[in-house]
Amino acid sequence: MKFQLYKPQAIHEFGSRPNQEDRIYPAAGQATAEDRLFVVCDGMGGHEKGEVASAAVCEAISTYLKQNWNTDEPLTDELFQQALAAAFDLLDAKDDGAEKKMGTTLTFACFHRGGVLVAHIGDSRIYHLRPATGEILYRSRDHSLVHQLYELGEISYRDMKTAKNKNVILRAMQPKQETRTKADLVHITDIKPGDYFYMCSDGMLETMEDEDLMAILSAKDLDDDAKRAKLIEVTEGNSDNHSAYLIHVEKVEAEEIDATMPNDEPAARAANKALNDPDKDKFTVEEEDDSADVEIVKEGLAVEPDTTSQPAPQTSRPHSAAGQQPYAQPKPAGKKSTTTLLILALLVAAIAGTLCYLFLFNDKKDEVKEPERIIINSNESTDEAQQEDVTDVAVRRGQQTIRGNNKKAENSGRRNAADNQGSGVSSTQNQQSQQNKREADGQNAQENHQPASKPQRPQGLGGVVDQQNTQIQQQQQNRKQDEEQPANKPAKPAIQGVDL
Repeated sequence: MKFQLYKPQAIHEFGSRPNQEDRIYPAAGQATAEDRLFVVCDGMGGHEKGEVASAAVCEAISTYLKQNWNTDEPLTDELFQQALAAAFDLLDAKDDGAEKKMGTTLTFACFHRGGVLVAHIGDSRIYHLRPATGEILYRSRDHSLVHQLYELGEISYRDMKTAKNKNVILRAMQPKQETRTKADLVHITDIKPGDYFYMCSDGMLETMEDEDLMAILSAKDLDDDAKRAKLIEVTEGNSDNHSAYLIHVEKVEAEEIDATMPNDEPAARAANKALNDPDKDKFTVEEEDDSADVEIVKEGLAVEPDTTSQPAPQTSRPHSAAGQQPYAQPKPAGKKSTTTLLILALLVAAIAGTLCYLFLFNDKKDEVKEPERIIINSNESTDEAQQEDVTDVAVRRGQQTIRGNNKKAENSGRRNAADNQGSGVSSTQNQQSQQNKREADGQNAQENHQPASKPQRPQGLGGVVDQQNTQIQQQQQNRKQDEEQPANKPAKPAIQGVDL
């Protein structure tokens, strides 16, 4: 495949920045229709650091290919990778050991005998447009956090323009990388006269949509110089450096080798959600301060940066970079935050439920135990009162029995005295009988007095009654002995007591 090109159009603007960190090859104003190699780099790192990185990459890649590539042959992937390695080597040599590493994005296009080879790293972009049909045949996929979140469905197409983390990119070329960043390569062979290839840094896209670009390039009343001027005009108010190359294909001559060359463009176009999103439409973006430094995050570990508290780790421009695996699918920051909050909420709920259970359980234990204690105390008091009442009743009954027995003893004594007088019993026997009576009375009085001191309560009613019955039986036995004594010895005591 042989190409004839119009003179390429270069854009290299400062924007609102005091220094220019973008670098293009060929340099502005030096490109001719014979050039087949184009590079656009967007440097990052602040002050002269971004300039150093972007200039080193442009210089290394262009120099290596000019020295090692035969323009009459196709450009192989292997040769491109060697040129990329030379660029990394130069970055390493220019590294000053600072903790905050400089870096740069890369867009690359080479028109060769086998078609066009395009490559990119970061969020600088490459387009293949066909104004004759109004088609965008290819648009590179930005290696940025917002674009990845958009492809995952976490944010809308519009949100990419206004998201606070739009300055985070997932890939960049930096010095002293443990694993050097890889570029996405696409081979394009479907090329026709009138097609445009547009390479640009992200500064060109601050206020421009794909439809705006297509409208400018499709204007039939504008030549390439006028189209370049229009692109500069619509980006005049952009805050960031903005650079681009507009390459217009004049003629294409097919060759036999073309049939053997790969064509990755259809698959790349189908995989690019931004080119197939039916909800994507034009809108006006509010002006924002894009002076925030870029953040470089390893692809596959992308997280939403905290731009309010963490300094930009690697650069000084409104986006960021780094990493390896193309189109890695890490968990987006929004999902991670939601999952973390959900887990914390579940933990809080579990702790709260445990505390409530312990509180209620302790209260219930107290409610059960307290009435039980009250019931136990009430039963003890009732048993004691009942035992005391039973004891008092037993004592009173015993006293009544003793008084009855005493009366019986007095009556028995009187009858005995009368019998003794009638039988001629001496006064000595009467005295003995009276003495026995007094002893019985004294014993009864003592027994009657004992209940007042309340015998031991634990004996109960049965013990008191048995004691009283024993005392009564003893008294009856004593009286029986007194009654039998005069009959056994009737005469001798009486005779001894008679005065003859």
